[in-house]
Amino acid sequence: EAMEDAETRAAEAVHLIDSSNYRVQLKGFEILFGCGADAIPHIQAYIEKHGFDSWIATILEQIGAAGWKEEPELRLGENFVPPLIYLADREIEFWRRTLSALEVDWWKQPGLENQQRHWKLQERAQLTAKVVRALGAVGTPEALAEVAEMRDFSKSQTWLKHDMDGSGGGLYRTCLA
Repeated sequence: EAMEDAETRAAEAVHLIDSSNYRVQLKGFEILFGCGADAIPHIQAYIEKHGFDSWIATILEQIGAAGWKEEPELRLGENFVPPLIYLADREIEFWRRTLSALEVDWWKQPGLENQQRHWKLQERAQLTAKVVRALGAVGTPEALAEVAEMRDFSKSQTWLKHDMDGSGGGLYRTCLA
């Protein structure tokens, strides 16, 4: 953590995030994300190794972005912006790919397969919202510009605008907040 060179610090943090000890992982992610843009290749490798869908929640929870209320001593600094923007860009790519392949009003169709898909995409939208909230918590112009991009994108997508969690809140409203 005391290493001055961010690139070296990021590389060393990778050893911590691979630990089986939750607290060690937590500290590793905090250090890694605090390395700014130097963290991105390591985050990319981690996601490629473990899979984006299943690990984005872990990444966000462990850096405190998803649960900063539970860990008030952890404040997201400007160094967190490049990794969070990287994650937000990956989320926009995911939603563009996924939503373009779905039929209009697909979530209203009966059947177990549609229910399961709906549940998985709701869960993913909630993870995307965590990325947005983390960017908002940082609050730098770059972070807020990314939130605005996500807002504009989600506004153009009916499902993201209205039906993120079944309550009608939508990713769009998360971005507005």
